[in-house]
Amino acid sequence: MKKIDPFTSEEFTPKRHNQRFSCRANQIAYNNKLAREKRELLRESNTKLNTNRTVLKKLFERGERKVSREFLRGAGFNFSYYTQNYNHEGKQFHAAYEYLIEILDNQKFLISKL
Repeated sequence: MKKIDPFTSEEFTPKRHNQRFSCRANQIAYNNKLAREKRELLRESNTKLNTNRTVLKKLFERGERKVSREFLRGAGFNFSYYTQNYNHEGKQFHAAYEYLIEILDNQKFLISKL
């Protein structure tokens, strides 16, 4: 029984009943291609999340805990990208990895670390 290799579309005779690829090199190349496509889909989001984390990390390390919306925006923070959202005792928190942002009022935020 002949099979078609999903990577090269060549026809081959499998040596095992569960063999999908004609050779190991094709299997590796196919899986690398799938992983590369997945990384490409996430690249933009991951870049923005990492930028948010970097901004919060720098502010936290400098000791700046209360900051304004405009200050964060000027530092490159993107308010559309968070890793988590929390609601605790009526307070709303957003997180960029290990850094929490508590909304004090519409223009002020408190930065803390998990």
